[in-house]
Amino acid sequence: MRKVVLNEFGGPENLTVETAEDLTPGAGEVLIASSQRWVMMHELRGTPEPSLTELLARFSDCDLVLVEGYKHAPIAKLEVYRPALGKPLLHPHDRHIVAVASDGDVATDLPRLDLNEPQAIARFICDFLESHHEFTPATP
Repeated sequence: MRKVVLNEFGGPENLTVETAEDLTPGAGEVLIASSQRWVMMHELRGTPEPSLTELLARFSDCDLVLVEGYKHAPIAKLEVYRPALGKPLLHPHDRHIVAVASDGDVATDLPRLDLNEPQAIARFICDFLESHHEFTPATP
């Protein structure tokens, strides 16, 4: 039997994916709705993870999708680098990284953005999108 759950949740300020997991164990799909938002969670249960393109197709019409993760996807990326963590930089090995945002000094030929200046990062993203249409993934 395939179980799905639709739950009207009374606490919109606390509605998260974790809420869905806590309220509906064992369900294949969970849709939780409140007066301010809804969350859909789909359990894969052994089926392959959807591709980035498949997941992007699930969004409503929009002008910009910020993707977190997907380090190996062939999409334009902004590397977030915190020297204090002691991890290696990714951009020397990934031609899709177009800039580095950091809270410290970084030796790079790429544009360097200050993590403490989110408006400058937003401006870089907008400028990049206006001038680099070849990085826009094809729609499915």
